[in-house]
Amino acid sequence: MVQISINTDILETGVINIVVFVGGIFILARDYFTSFLPERKQTIVTSVEDAEKRASDAEQRLIQAIKQFFLTKILINETKLKTLSARKGTFESVVSDIRKDLKSRFQRALAAFLSKERQTFLEINQQITSLILKRTLSKAQETFSAKTRAEQLITTTISKLEGDLL
Repeated sequence: MVQISINTDILETGVINIVVFVGGIFILARDYFTSFLPERKQTIVTSVEDAEKRASDAEQRLIQAIKQFFLTKILINETKLKTLSARKGTFESVVSDIRKDLKSRFQRALAAFLSKERQTFLEINQQITSLILKRTLSKAQETFSAKTRAEQLITTTISKLEGDLL
């Protein structure tokens, strides 16, 4: 086991020798160190003043950068608004053009449909007229096919007309 203890005998430990040595160094080196102190003090003061000037310059640059940042942000927002406005105008123009195009296409399709409807109606009317004429012709041929029947019909018609005239 290791035992740690403090030796309180001043002569034995050499504390007096160390204090005398350090005191001697201070006395002898004081003139040497004091000659550097004003120069060192001036260097430190100059460094501090330079650092304060740089800090002030940096603060001014920071303020300018913040101003530029906010101006840029404002310009970006204005540009976005202008872009949105332009897009909206373009969109409305495109929608208007599409509506006009659809309207004209619808009118052309409606006109084509009505024309086709008229044409179909005329064709059907023509076919019906043709069928009626064919049936009438066939009925007339059936009715007037026999010569005797035709003569009888003519005689009957003439006699009726004579009776009406008299």
